Order: sequence, then structure tokens, then C-alpha cells
Amino acid sequence: MQINNQVTLIGRLGKDPSYMTTQQGNDLTRLSLATSSYRIVEGERKENTQWHRCIAWGPLALTLHQYLKKGSRVAIHGELRYGKFTDKEGIERSSTDIVINSFTFLDQKQKQAA
Repeated sequence: MQINNQVTLIGRLGKDPSYMTTQQGNDLTRLSLATSSYRIVEGERKENTQWHRCIAWGPLALTLHQYLKKGSRVAIHGELRYGKFTDKEGIERSSTDIVINSFTFLDQKQKQAA
């Protein structure tokens, strides 16, 4: 029996992607993706926004860094990764990241002024 760990999210970037090359020479891009859902509470529309930490490696990392910016709308496809780390104060924390395997640009190209 095969179990797949797959996530697809559609949202907007909360800030410009962060790009770096690791000490081992691997390209890495981190981005923060906001997704929103809506519901009606007492006749008013309420928005619930969730923030997702996403990372991409290799050539995909460079592409995301080059073409995405704050506010870009994108669909990402990847897998969940859970981790633990100790912060500066010595407190053990947990993290959840989405490792991006592929993506789709969702913004329409801007029309250039004539």
C-alpha cells in the first residue's frame, strides 16, 4: 500500500521570496503563502487567512525567486514536512513546511500601456 503526501495550495505571496545558496551549493527559496477562506457569521462575511511556509530547492528555487514577488498569485504543489528545532532562547519548537515540487503562475500578464 502506497501513501502519498501531497498538498496543493492556491494563494498570494505575503512578501518577496527569499533566495540563498546553501554551504553545500544548493539553491533554496523560501516563501510565505497566504490562503483565505470565507464564511458568513451573523449575516457578515468573515475572512480566515492562513499562512504557509514554503520552500523550493534547485532550479525550481531559482525560477520562483526570479518570477514571483509580493502579491503574486500562484498554485503550489508539494509535500508536508514536519521538523523540530531549538530557538535562540533554548525552547524546542516545531515547524511545518511545504516542500514545493511544482507550481503554476496564476497572475495574468499585465497589459503594457501603448
